[in-house]
Amino acid sequence: MNATAIRIVAIVALAAVGCVPPPVRRVNRAALVPRLTPTLVDGAPMAQPVELAFGATSLMAGAPGPGEGDAALEVPGTQLAGFARFRVADYASIAFGYAAGLDASARPIRPHQAPVDGGDAAGIGTALTVAVPVAPGWSVGVEAGVVGWEVPWIEHSTCVANCPIGAPIDTTSEGRSVVMQGSFAVTPTYRRGDWTVFASATIKNQPTIEHKGTELGVDVSGDVEGGPGVWLGAVGLSAAVIGDLRVSAIVYAPLERGPVATGPSLATMLTLPLGPRRAP
Repeated sequence: MNATAIRIVAIVALAAVGCVPPPVRRVNRAALVPRLTPTLVDGAPMAQPVELAFGATSLMAGAPGPGEGDAALEVPGTQLAGFARFRVADYASIAFGYAAGLDASARPIRPHQAPVDGGDAAGIGTALTVAVPVAPGWSVGVEAGVVGWEVPWIEHSTCVANCPIGAPIDTTSEGRSVVMQGSFAVTPTYRRGDWTVFASATIKNQPTIEHKGTELGVDVSGDVEGGPGVWLGAVGLSAAVIGDLRVSAIVYAPLERGPVATGPSLATMLTLPLGPRRAP
């Protein structure tokens, strides 16, 4: 076969491939996403230059249910977090932390959605807090943060049109996708001696995934989205228990419906301040 004939065959083959329509697939998806939690720090200025904190950001949480839209999500009942926080100015601090939504405690929001068996949802993030004194004992904290979550997902797919010859009709894909979660919080705070009382309003986006849909071709991304912002309200109490070691309890709940419907939950944190105390 001469060179001209080879070119003609190649052109015809490429044209034939280009004319083949992509397969049409109906998909059923689900993902394990983090439970929305409020800011975990009060709005008082840091008295010492470093704080180490660890605790459960979700305890005694009720069963989640479907919220706005057609999401299929699993939500952890128990979620853990730890962070190191550093004072960078008189009234400013920066924190670096880790969080995990435990797969073993996760529950689906729909009874017949696909189960997700890809492990815990895990996040790494940072937050900047400015605490402004406004009166003796009173201050207001303003916090902005971001967390990158690695979220497990599953997708069941059925080819319904233009199915490739010899390819399976039904397929299942699993994986983990990184999704960003931003937050902004305002925290009025009153501190007197070893006791601190605070309340907060926090807005965070709720990562989500569409339950059912139609796709063209092959999709291996998992389709996890950042999701809409949801406001949470919280009240908290913190007290020194042994030396500088503080324990805090925070009761919180969403103030509006997002992709997930959840009720009140409880967070508890242990915080160990380090370094010399700020002069009064």
